[in-house]
Amino acid sequence: QPILDRTHMLVPRPLLGVLRLSTNRLVQLTGPLVIGRQPSIAAPVEGEMPLAVKVDHSELSRSHATVAIVDWVAYIVDNGSMNGTRVVVPGQAPERLRNGERMRMSPGTVVDLGGVVTFRYDPA
Repeated sequence: QPILDRTHMLVPRPLLGVLRLSTNRLVQLTGPLVIGRQPSIAAPVEGEMPLAVKVDHSELSRSHATVAIVDWVAYIVDNGSMNGTRVVVPGQAPERLRNGERMRMSPGTVVDLGGVVTFRYDPA
């Protein structure tokens, strides 16, 4: 039969995964995030306003890194942090991100923020 109602409807994005922080905190990934000591939200990330994830540690930059979502894929982006962001994708050598560089996070990716806090990306 023909489809009579072609109304488009926006629905919330489902849970894409979780970030398991070394601080024993779980952060649900349903959209972009800014992670840091005092994260500020200045602009949309890939068209969406990110959520702030505050991590109390003096050696983290204020807005250390961003988790961006493009389509259904999560990426980590270094925000010009002082102590750097190192990424370990399963099966690959560790890599330090340059300011603004983004890297795809596959399941099991471990991200080291400034050598003081880490998180593991696990899919939903």
